[in-house]
Amino acid sequence: MSTASSPDRAARRHPEPELRPLARRWASVNETAAYLGVHRCTLREMTATGRLTAYRNGPRLIRYDLNEVDAALQPFGGGE
Repeated sequence: MSTASSPDRAARRHPEPELRPLARRWASVNETAAYLGVHRCTLREMTATGRLTAYRNGPRLIRYDLNEVDAALQPFGGGE
């Protein structure tokens, strides 16, 4: 038996954290517009120009993933 620690032994002492994707947070057109503080027409324009992604399930049901909405927001200003 060797005295150096093996990779298996180190992995048991310090396991890698399990990375799981965030659960989708679905919201309707009205809920997403309220979340962003914009009008529904503005939200639809943002979707039409490709700034946001909407998901359709059937002819009338449209949903947005709020995680994707958060990721699409771009910070600006702030100092320099």
